[in-house]
Amino acid sequence: MTGYYVNSSSENILQFTEPDSYYGRVRKYSIGHSELVIDVGISGERSFLYTLVIDLVEYVELPMTWVGLNLCVASDEECWEMLGKIGKLGSYPSNIEIETKERLRELYRLYQFRTPRGTYRVLAAHTLVNLPYDG
Repeated sequence: MTGYYVNSSSENILQFTEPDSYYGRVRKYSIGHSELVIDVGISGERSFLYTLVIDLVEYVELPMTWVGLNLCVASDEECWEMLGKIGKLGSYPSNIEIETKERLRELYRLYQFRTPRGTYRVLAAHTLVNLPYDG
């Protein structure tokens, strides 16, 4: 199991040489446990290589399957904007106190799956777990 802390503004987190040659499939999204499980494979093949687990999920904007796994982290400003849209910032989304911003930066990331068809977003915790596929 590989778990790792994801810095803000990280690019190509999964470090695929050709991220557009991979695809993702949502295997499970558990609202109660706030967990998103994504199977990762190479386009054109039926088997999967990895399972990506994302915890503390607050917002998901993903199709069930998609091609292109250039997983990046949006800017802090984009993350705060999304937190405001889903009501996590209370009544002051445009004027967040510095210490509140720091706490949010430590906890949340706005992940972006950049694909040939567009960008999909997931707002979740700052730690990802990448496992061998356990199908």
